[in-house]
Amino acid sequence: MKNGVRLWLFTLVALCSSRAQVVSTTVCNVAKLPSAFDGKFVRVRATVTSGFEIFAIRDAEGDCGGIWLTYPGGGPVASVSMGKLTPDPQRVSIKLRRDGEFKKIQELLDAEMYPRSRGNLCESCHRYEVTATMTGRVDYAGEHGGFGHMNGFPTQFVLESVSEISVKDLSSRYDPNLFSSVRVRFPTAYLKGKVTGPKGEGISSAEVNVHSTEDVPQYLREFTEWTDEKGRFKLEVPPGTYVIGVNLETPPSPSVPFAPTYFPNTEDPRSASVFRVADKEHRSDLDIRLERRLTDKIIAVKVTWPQGKPVNDANVCLKEVEAPTAVVGGSVSHTKEDGTVELVGFEGIDYVVHADIYIKPSYKPHCAGNVIVRAKDRVDGRISLTLTKTGEICKDLDYTAEGTELSETKPQ
Repeated sequence: MKNGVRLWLFTLVALCSSRAQVVSTTVCNVAKLPSAFDGKFVRVRATVTSGFEIFAIRDAEGDCGGIWLTYPGGGPVASVSMGKLTPDPQRVSIKLRRDGEFKKIQELLDAEMYPRSRGNLCESCHRYEVTATMTGRVDYAGEHGGFGHMNGFPTQFVLESVSEISVKDLSSRYDPNLFSSVRVRFPTAYLKGKVTGPKGEGISSAEVNVHSTEDVPQYLREFTEWTDEKGRFKLEVPPGTYVIGVNLETPPSPSVPFAPTYFPNTEDPRSASVFRVADKEHRSDLDIRLERRLTDKIIAVKVTWPQGKPVNDANVCLKEVEAPTAVVGGSVSHTKEDGTVELVGFEGIDYVVHADIYIKPSYKPHCAGNVIVRAKDRVDGRISLTLTKTGEICKDLDYTAEGTELSETKPQ
């Protein structure tokens, strides 16, 4: 206990000295009093926690909370921020020291345990648990801010350098019948093509979907990839029979404003070309042409509280009535200070308009009753969405598919 008190007193003294000085402390100390470390450079002994929606460090000696870890090229597979992050403190960017120690820790963090079958998927099957001495800057978001997935971390650690790396091999924790420490080759066919627009231009960021036409398990039915800046794509699939197309799984969006289109250039699924591929076969002729650009339809929205006060930074989105779990554009928009936002949809499509907000510190959800905008509807004013609902109903995907017809409401 005495040693812990001494370390804490030393830390407080060091924090009062020059900002350029690096303070030796612990993750627990930072988590205990984050405001005291805000903007300071510290050195900690920490273990990396990495998963599907998390990339953080925790104290190597005990569990006392985590700090979001950030550096160029590092991060989780998926991460969603709830509204805007804490305002940018205008701090000088940190240059990451990409020396041999950093390359070593990155290789260890990237090491995986590999499934022995395609059906045995794992989002974060790490081979090693990695601990290191890390130097970097602490950023504190304040009482109402946050970093990382769902803004769940009040502090982040901006990495500058690593040293003294230690490793725990986790391979013995995995069932050897299901996982291997070396990559296992599955029978695979290779598909390649290009997505082009009406004038022959390459369409970037288009979602290319491959659907099996056979009676196969769910994990073998669909495969997805996105086109590069020139509209090119590559996919690997098991041997079998398929159709391929663009926007088959997600709604048309402002970045790819085209109706679902099948190879080579048809919007009618009955006319889609069906092809078969064998193991090790390469198909490089799967070019898809999008011939009809959809016409924009601006849907103006205003979000308010029941008392009429505008809601700033509310999450607002469009979903197709026929595909209510997929958000147009892949991410929500946010209202301005006056509660307004303009959403971009397309003529000829029925939409659900949804709005919600999660209030800190508990992230309690508040949401509005949805409004359904039919293809035939004209939106001449702003659609008013009032956050009258709260609780689990706001998280219910079935609920977000329901709503009141625009014809039954009165746009402002």
